[in-house]
Amino acid sequence: MSRCEACASEKTCHPKDSSRFYRKDDKTPVIALLGQPNSGKSTIFNMMTGSHQHVGNWPGKTVDRKEGECRWNGQRMILADLPGSYSLSAGSDEEVITRDYITAGNADLVLVMADASQLRRSLYMLADFVGTKVPAVLVLNMMDVAKGQGVTVNTDELSRKLGIPVVPMSAIRKKDYRSLYETIQAALAQKNVIVGETMNSAEEKMAYIDALLDGVVTAQKRADQAFSKFDRLALSPVRGKLMAFGIILVIFLLAMLFAGVVGGIASAVLTSLSGVLRTGMEHISVHPLLISLICDVLVNVLYFALMMASFVLGITLGFNLMEETGYLARISFLFDHTMSKVGLQGKTIMPFFMGLGCTIAGTTGTRVVDNWGQRVLAIAMSWAVPCAATLSVVPTIAIALFGSTGGFLVIVSIFLFMFLMM
Repeated sequence: MSRCEACASEKTCHPKDSSRFYRKDDKTPVIALLGQPNSGKSTIFNMMTGSHQHVGNWPGKTVDRKEGECRWNGQRMILADLPGSYSLSAGSDEEVITRDYITAGNADLVLVMADASQLRRSLYMLADFVGTKVPAVLVLNMMDVAKGQGVTVNTDELSRKLGIPVVPMSAIRKKDYRSLYETIQAALAQKNVIVGETMNSAEEKMAYIDALLDGVVTAQKRADQAFSKFDRLALSPVRGKLMAFGIILVIFLLAMLFAGVVGGIASAVLTSLSGVLRTGMEHISVHPLLISLICDVLVNVLYFALMMASFVLGITLGFNLMEETGYLARISFLFDHTMSKVGLQGKTIMPFFMGLGCTIAGTTGTRVVDNWGQRVLAIAMSWAVPCAATLSVVPTIAIALFGSTGGFLVIVSIFLFMFLMM
């Protein structure tokens, strides 16, 4: 196998042979697949193209570039599997590539993928796509999962509201592809675009999605309404941020309580163990310095290590719960506009929150940032976040040296300086 310099992957193609990728001509339509990660986009791409596909990298990027060919009723079509991204806000490499590809008019038709079992959340990409004036088809994947959850989607009404075709299907079932191919063929001829104008703020998009799904989706009303109210609160520009800070604060307080309980148990056990060791070593005439090192220093080190480990464990469990419930994704989206002012993505807010507990944990958490330059910037900034140790040491020393009033001013000044440094 030789390495293709054009696509930066292992292939049998000749070096710099860009012809291995399909080229658009006047007769061959290009179909782009647009969707969030895990929306079934790649499954549909693989099912439609089979072995007629090539994988490489986008020019100047390490992001996968996948193109393939398929035929239906004698018509040849080129498929482009765009990088999975949560929006078109152009924060990461994937979002930049996806946005530029669509706005440049490279596609004759865009298949917008959505997870029917989580329709409200997955339609955010569609809301971002509104206003592009590019012909589109909405593909509702995982309809079988939605049905199993008791969710019913009126696709005809949804199509009427959007002004474009809507195809319900399950990407893993071959029998569903006939309807998809027929819809694509008709959409290429009709060139219908989504009704609506470009929306700039998150509340506009969520309100658009709510109006879109009104009378379209039926499920258990209580669960839907509770989820809707939670989303409206969690994504509110002001209340949502206050809610995020409040939840993070509660997690830290609970982690401290957990660490306190562990510390109490550890103190009782280690104190007893220290007493037994001291008595035993004194009985065999061990040097007092060695006794002090083992019974005082080593025991205290173990105590503080257990305290810190239990504190970090409590925070980790709390953040994992937030991730499993989908709340972390909402926080990342909520702070995206704020973090963009310093050149970062919204999801970098979580490493900073983690840094309040432990700087090393916050720095390690920056691995979720997929842009190398932004990751380096996030690492540099995370070191200015005051960790739990800093939050304990600074007030203690400041009050000891400058008294209550002066110490308070010193504490505020230090933390303001750290914030300004960030």
